[in-house]
Amino acid sequence: MRYPVEAEVREILKPYDRPLIQIHQRAWDRLVACNEWPTLLFSRTGSVMMHDLVIQEAAKVIDDIDGVRRIGRDKTIWYMFSDRVVVRFKKGRRGLGSNIDTAANDQFILQEADLLGMSDLMKVELLWYANTFKTKLDRLVVSARDDQTVLWNYVMGDEPVVTLFRTSLPTPEKTKPDLVALRPVKKADVEGDE
Repeated sequence: MRYPVEAEVREILKPYDRPLIQIHQRAWDRLVACNEWPTLLFSRTGSVMMHDLVIQEAAKVIDDIDGVRRIGRDKTIWYMFSDRVVVRFKKGRRGLGSNIDTAANDQFILQEADLLGMSDLMKVELLWYANTFKTKLDRLVVSARDDQTVLWNYVMGDEPVVTLFRTSLPTPEKTKPDLVALRPVKKADVEGDE
């Protein structure tokens, strides 16, 4: 077992920051281009769609890069960088990836569990966060965890991730507001009304 060391993970992932950000931006663009996106009833539906799109984009962008290995597991895909850091893509929630409790999940989030029979691998999650209104991809965060505890995390990239939400919603017509003129009331006018 080896706890991930932030400085080492940063150094290993740094050359891949731009492609990893690009993957998430492309996936987000595809997600929000879906006509049903604004009307989804359950947030997990969007999360699952985004995860699938991220994996599809990753296959196009990083599968053939030297030093990157795609690891297909039962119902999930991880990426290994420089044979030292294993990353999985998740929607972020308070510094942790959103998960369904399974044995495969436990193998990844518990640092004491060896992954792929290699005890020296550092396991981290690359978490995506949308803004409050789900109109843009707000940031990507590299996060190391042990079960439900965040060990450390950092925002990926030098620039904030910004992807705009395309919308065809009608824009309100601009109208002039009604103007009301106020004048002070004279004391004599008030007394004379009685």
